[in-house]
Amino acid sequence: MLRQRSTASSVTLAYAIDEWLRTNEIEASTRKTYVGYIDNHIRPALGAVAVKKIDPRTLETFYTELRRCRTRCDGKPIATHTCRPLAASTIQQIHSIISSTLSAAERWGWINGNPAKITRRPRRKPPEPDPPSTAEASRIVERAFEMDDDWGTLVWLAMTTGMRRGELCGLRFARLDLDAEVIDLRRTWVLGREKDTKTHQNRRIALDSETVALIREHRARVQHRVAALGCPFTEDMFVFSNARTPTTRSRTHPTRSPSGTATWWPASASPLTCTPCGTTARPSC
Repeated sequence: MLRQRSTASSVTLAYAIDEWLRTNEIEASTRKTYVGYIDNHIRPALGAVAVKKIDPRTLETFYTELRRCRTRCDGKPIATHTCRPLAASTIQQIHSIISSTLSAAERWGWINGNPAKITRRPRRKPPEPDPPSTAEASRIVERAFEMDDDWGTLVWLAMTTGMRRGELCGLRFARLDLDAEVIDLRRTWVLGREKDTKTHQNRRIALDSETVALIREHRARVQHRVAALGCPFTEDMFVFSNARTPTTRSRTHPTRSPSGTATWWPASASPLTCTPCGTTARPSC
C-alpha cells in the first residue's frame, strides 16, 4: 500500500491517526480500545477529511451526532433501528484520541494549531455508585461460600479490599505477607498477560485478621490441590485459578480449556485466567 504524502494539503485525519498510533507508546489494552473507537466512529465520519479542514465546529457537530445516535443515522424512524447515544465518557475518549492526533499533526507541521483544544466537549455525568448494602454484601458473600470455598474467598477479598478484577486475577502468593497482614499489590492481569497496575503505582493493602485466616485456609487448599496434581507449590503461583477439582460440597460444572483438558469453575462464576501452577503450558495440570 502506498504511503500518503505528508503535506499539509493532503494529510487526512485517518492517515494522521495511523501515524499517531504507530509512533505512540500505548498499552495493548488501551490500544485495543482506541482502535475500536477509531474504526467504529472516527474513521467512518472524519477519516477522509483533511486535518487542515477540521475546526471546532466540525468536531462539535460530530460529538452532537454521537450523543444522538452512535451510528449517526439520518434521524428518520426505521422499524429495525433504535437510536442509542454514546455515553459522554466514551465521547470524551474519542475526543482525546482526536486531540492527541491533532497535537501530533501540529508538531509534525501539518497544521498550524490544534482546534480540539478549544472544542466544547460533552460533560461527563458525575459517578453515581450504588454499592450493595451491608446486608446485601453479607448475603452475596454467604452465597459465594455456599457455591465454593475458593469463590467465596475471592468475593470476600474483593469486598473487603476493593481490589480490581485484574488485580485479583494477577495476585500471587509472593505478594501476600500474612504475618504482617498486608498485600503488596504490584501487578494486574489484562488480556491474558501481566502488566503494571492501572495507576502504575505499587500499593499496600492492610488485611484484617478474619481475611488473613481465610487466605491461610485458601493457601492450604491450593497446596493440597497442587500436590495432588504432582506439581511443586511455589510462592510465585497465582492465588486464584480457573482449574478446579470437583467436590461433593461444591456445585461446579465442567468445561474445556483451550488445551482440551477438563477444568472446573464454580457455577455462575466467570473463569479466571491461570492454572494452579501459574501457567497454561504444564500438561501435568
